[in-house]
Amino acid sequence: MPRASGEAQRLVRALLAGAEFRRGEGAVEAAGVTLPEAEFRALVAEGVLGDDGRPRPEARSWVKRQMLDDDAFAAQHRTEAVTAEGMRINLEESPLARLASGDAPFLARHQVEAGERVRRLCERAQLQPRVTMSY
Repeated sequence: MPRASGEAQRLVRALLAGAEFRRGEGAVEAAGVTLPEAEFRALVAEGVLGDDGRPRPEARSWVKRQMLDDDAFAAQHRTEAVTAEGMRINLEESPLARLASGDAPFLARHQVEAGERVRRLCERAQLQPRVTMSY
């Protein structure tokens, strides 16, 4: 997927924020961002915007992918952080997160936080399961 121009990204972000869409001669405009009609047509063809200039449901993930470097489709679902030790971790991969989500979460917030502390300690102590024995 080729990277869109900065103006195209700004236009889509403005429309997602609720800016008014206007069509001019050979260009479209929203929130002071002007885009040539050809680039607008490319966004419509990609399914980011509708013909009327309204953002489609895919627009938010498209904007996020445009801001990422490599592996954009997988990276759009990650929330990465760097620990004090310099390790890069994915905050979205928590095994407890699923138990704490939804309308009626199974675990309360303090329980998830305690579980995450235990998880960090186990990772730091390298207590992951192994296939073979360690003598």
